[in-house]
Formats: sequence, C-alpha cells, structure tokens
Amino acid sequence: MAANYCLVNNINLEEALGWADRSINTYFGEKNFLTLSTYAGLLEKTGNKLKADSLMKKAYPLASMVQLNSYGRSLLVQNKTQQAYDVYKMNYDKYPDEIYARIGMIRACAAVGKSEEALKYADKALALAKDSNTKTSIEKIVAEVKSGKKIIL
Repeated sequence: MAANYCLVNNINLEEALGWADRSINTYFGEKNFLTLSTYAGLLEKTGNKLKADSLMKKAYPLASMVQLNSYGRSLLVQNKTQQAYDVYKMNYDKYPDEIYARIGMIRACAAVGKSEEALKYADKALALAKDSNTKTSIEKIVAEVKSGKKIIL
C-alpha cells in the first residue's frame, strides 16, 4: 500500500521500488494484480518501461473484472488512451456479460474516437442495467459521448 501511495503521488519512487519488490519476491510476498501492477508502474516511472511491460503481462491474467476496470480508468486519467482501450477490451473479452465491462468499453471507444461503437456498447450496458441509478449513469455517459466530451469517470 505504501508503494502504491508513492506511485500515485509520484514521491519516494526509489524506496517504493524496494517495497514493491519485497511485496512480490520475498517469502511472505504475494504476486497478484495489485502488487505486480504497482511494481510495474514504479518501474515505468523510473525509466524501466520494458521490464514494466513484461510484468504487466503477468499481472493482467490475475486481475478481476473490477481491477481491470479501475486500471483502465487510471490509464484514461493519465491520457494513455490506447493502452486504456486495450485494458478495457481485455476486460470485456474476459467478462462480456458484466455491466461494468460494457461501461468500460463505452469509455474506451469514446477515448479513441470510436463514438458509434461506444454507443453500441451503451445499448448493451443499458440492457443489463437493473436499477434507475445505473441507467441514469449510462445515459449521462451516452450524452457525453454524443456531445464529444472527454469521458474519464
């Protein structure tokens, strides 16, 4: 958690790298999506993109639907739109019947300029919406797509 805090806040990156490494590569360490993606993010920020990319390939299969969705959103915030699209697409391919994977594809398609495709995913998401709050949220995203606004949250 401390390493992730440093990553998000862009502080103490070198020490955070050590923490992240220990969270994975010690007897009590655990290789899961959060630990691997945090370590990869720190590696990328400290100039080791190749190793970071390799680590993310190991992390993606360990991610839950919610983790992939959250990671895609964080990539959008960082203006990494194509990478976000790829993560959202991976999530959708893995969980095609989950409403949040479909909502992710709305965001992903809009981010890379595929508005018509985003609206198709919106129709699919609306079909799964079970409550009025979710439907309202999707309709708000649809309005943003139609107006050409940048969608992040």
